[in-house]
Amino acid sequence: MFSVTQTPLTLNGNRRILALGTDTRPGLCWVDRKTLFQLSPRLEAEDIEEFYRQAVAFAVRRYWVRPAVIAFDPHPHFACRRLAPLLQREFFPSARLQAVYHHWAHVANAVFDMQARRPFIGVAFDGTGFGADGRMWGGEFFYCGADGFMRAAHLSYQPLAGNEAAIREPWRIAYGILKTAGAGRTPFSGKIPVKTLRLVDQMITQGVQTPLSSSAGRLFDAAAALLRLAPMVVKQAQAAQALEAAAASCGQDAGGYMMPIARSRDGCLVLDTGALFIAMRRDLAHRVAKGAIAMKFHNVLAESIFLVCKRLARRYSVSCVYVSGGVFLNRILTKKIAELFDKSRLRLVVPPPPLMTDAAIARGQVGYCLMKRSGVDDKK
Repeated sequence: MFSVTQTPLTLNGNRRILALGTDTRPGLCWVDRKTLFQLSPRLEAEDIEEFYRQAVAFAVRRYWVRPAVIAFDPHPHFACRRLAPLLQREFFPSARLQAVYHHWAHVANAVFDMQARRPFIGVAFDGTGFGADGRMWGGEFFYCGADGFMRAAHLSYQPLAGNEAAIREPWRIAYGILKTAGAGRTPFSGKIPVKTLRLVDQMITQGVQTPLSSSAGRLFDAAAALLRLAPMVVKQAQAAQALEAAAASCGQDAGGYMMPIARSRDGCLVLDTGALFIAMRRDLAHRVAKGAIAMKFHNVLAESIFLVCKRLARRYSVSCVYVSGGVFLNRILTKKIAELFDKSRLRLVVPPPPLMTDAAIARGQVGYCLMKRSGVDDKK
């Protein structure tokens, strides 16, 4: 029913932590003093709530798990959030609950990969995950220290008209970015039925079924839709892979765009994706090759990530940057970032591909608890 792997830890101290992971890739992770355990289902979980119940019961029965801390993804619609207090009362009444936001968990894997708990800049770029401000995150920069993870920069918010429909039809995201940026006439006229365009426009204007997201994954989808590389998406990462393939076909240095960086009221740096899409639409209107536009998109994103990390490294006096999330499976983007960091004094850590996916969220939740000073060391 379950497979369990064990990894010895070199970090100091006694710890007892259980992480429930996230609904998108079910799996548990726990630490019992000097050993890290990772549990995954042998087959795809059909009933997510039943998976959590059976997996926790199995861990208690087979491995005598007795955590002092229970970590979970606080997404309001996820089973792990609903079940965390119930499992606590049933199995671990003396444990305390610890919410660990999706993107915190992505970058908290640095605790294992860097074998240190020194502060660092964490960059989490993926599809979407519930954020601390109640919006959908996915293009995030954090200052990560023992007192917690502080959001220090992010991509500008983009409207997802129709919510899940925007993921299946990413032209909606591109339309929303351009509309929010005041770009005027839509490039989708004549490509999308007038009635549908009008409906999407109204949804964005009125904020009806249109959550805001800072997702880098959705940004790639929107760029692919703008270039008409993937007007419809039927499988995960389809649009992003089409954009990467178009960039790879360019075969030359296409240059880049500008992505202005502003500062919000709370002090966060915000990367203006609206200006980027206006520039892309202008190139498209001037019949610049789609491959060149796709490459310029990759270039500006890599350069912007590097520039933001440099600014944050100076602000917080850190020297290490850790990147994670599905977007960094993009080989062009990751290669360009590595080249930029190689010329600087900053150390870039890029984990292996499996650790960039949601399969590593439970591991990252444990990492977050390990890094925090409070509630980590347990002498019982």
